Amino acid sequence: MNKEKKGFLWKEFLTGVLATAIGVGLSFAVNNMVENHKKEQARRHTAMMAIYDIDEIVRQLKEYRQKEESYFKIALYADTHQDELDDISIDSLRIATIYLIEDNSSTIPWTDDSKEKAFNGSMDAWQNLQNTQFYDNVLTCYRLRNELLRMMETELVFRRPFSDESFNDYFLKVNDTDLDYSGSLNKESLARLLRQILQQPTATRFLRTYFLRNASYIGYADKLEILNRENKVLMGITSKDIDDYIKTNVDKTRPATAKKIAGEWETGQDETRTEMFRFNPDNTVTLTSNTPFSMSYYLEEEGITVALECPISYGIDGTWEIVRDSLKMAFDPESCKLLSFEMDLSHFPKSALERQKDSLDIKRQKVKDYVLEYLKSADWSLTDKVALDITGNVMFLTSERTTSWGETETDQQQLVRK
Repeated sequence: MNKEKKGFLWKEFLTGVLATAIGVGLSFAVNNMVENHKKEQARRHTAMMAIYDIDEIVRQLKEYRQKEESYFKIALYADTHQDELDDISIDSLRIATIYLIEDNSSTIPWTDDSKEKAFNGSMDAWQNLQNTQFYDNVLTCYRLRNELLRMMETELVFRRPFSDESFNDYFLKVNDTDLDYSGSLNKESLARLLRQILQQPTATRFLRTYFLRNASYIGYADKLEILNRENKVLMGITSKDIDDYIKTNVDKTRPATAKKIAGEWETGQDETRTEMFRFNPDNTVTLTSNTPFSMSYYLEEEGITVALECPISYGIDGTWEIVRDSLKMAFDPESCKLLSFEMDLSHFPKSALERQKDSLDIKRQKVKDYVLEYLKSADWSLTDKVALDITGNVMFLTSERTTSWGETETDQQQLVRK
């Protein structure tokens, strides 16, 4: 083999080795880049999950404080006008009473710890985040939230003056004349109960310590807000990053159009209450509702009050249209009709059934007339923000209303396509 051919083969060999080496190197480099990108994405996702959750805790805590403030003002007015409680509106009486009664069944939105558990449950969260200060800040935020919750459960200034048990004892002693058709306390009995509560020293203590509770809410919200601002700087996360996170992981909805929502949709809050909307292409709509209803019946001879379940079904017709991001419905009250009205007498004492037959028939008719009159006098013009989930089979209707005590409440209703 001549020297020239040997040189050519040697160059080919070196070129092949070099190409293989470069290929292997590029492969490792690309794989490393992909792996680093995945780690960075996971790191930012974990950070944004925690940051968004803490932002939500702050927002909900502020809303909770504002709600307590509005309730306190009404309760304070009632306290300073105890001789005039009969002249206060029933809505204000209810709010003042609710504010002073311990409700162990209520859930405080900002106490949801599912995100905290997800953050703490990640064994490599500290390694993935690669920022000790951020990790410590997040743990501190959750510790502050739990600290406030413990204060609310144990500190005397947070203890309501009237317990659930005391309210139940009071309710068991009322008679038929103290209740409205739905079985709730009427205005006179509410005023009497509220006056009884306000005359207790514990009510005076609770109202006077409002500012301590208010200061606690403000103080903890401020601490959380300051820490979370620092969190965003530490992790280089902007408002746009948070908005994108919400769109991708929280707000998974899309705009609704007339074509997309035409058809039948049902709300199924529970087994006893359902609503069916039929949106027709000609912009007419029919609502059929099955609603639980109960009324009280006082048996003087037995000396007891019986609760009678009276499920109601009614229908009403109207029109609908999509205006920008809202669904507008206008129902005709005169088209409202009762489809069914049943009175469940299964728990009614058999000894009194025959004796009260005529009275029950009269009351049944009175309640039917009352319900129909109530439905026809209601405001049936509805405008809600509307959106669909990504499947197009779940509709979200969001409405805001101003309560009689000046507070804004947001309600969301979910409808499922039939």
